[in-house]
Amino acid sequence: GASIARLPVGPAHAILFGEDQGRYLVACAAGTGAGIVADATARSVPALVIGAAGGDALRLPGVEPILLQNLRNASESALPAYMAGGMPDGFVNC
Repeated sequence: GASIARLPVGPAHAILFGEDQGRYLVACAAGTGAGIVADATARSVPALVIGAAGGDALRLPGVEPILLQNLRNASESALPAYMAGGMPDGFVNC
């Protein structure tokens, strides 16, 4: 799980799902993020601490928590359901 306290400025879909060669997510030990941001800033590299990993849900700003089990079920059921001619509950067939 993860608790995301803040996101970079921009469209949510691009921030959460976009693949950009100029953007990286760095996982570090608790309490070391501020030092990493300070080092990056000293080198003119934009950086920010966005949250923390752990727990049983994905928590995003302004959104109800999503249980990891629900995310796992959605991920594992979408392709088999599609191949069987349908879509799992909550999915939109475009």
